Amino acid sequence: MNDRHAISPYPIRMPVELRRRLEEGAKAGSRSLHAEIISRLEESFRPQGPEVELLQRVGSPKVKVGPQMEMLLSSFASQIELEIQRQAQELAEDRAKKE
Repeated sequence: MNDRHAISPYPIRMPVELRRRLEEGAKAGSRSLHAEIISRLEESFRPQGPEVELLQRVGSPKVKVGPQMEMLLSSFASQIELEIQRQAQELAEDRAKKE
């Protein structure tokens, strides 16, 4: 038995809408619902994410950002990255059709 099976499961009840949103996020990130939940929980404990550091480096005033805002920024950055990947894939497919 490996280490991950040594950890006892923890059943969790959640609103249907929250589960739907988590499932969509998992699908968009090509991961399981479990991995999505773990990722989001770990992200909520990170003291300061790269998005906040980037905002501070580009000259924005120092802003204290809480975990919820950090999670929102991270989610937004992920959505942008997925959209860029989708558009790049469409461009590649269009070029392949023209050749």
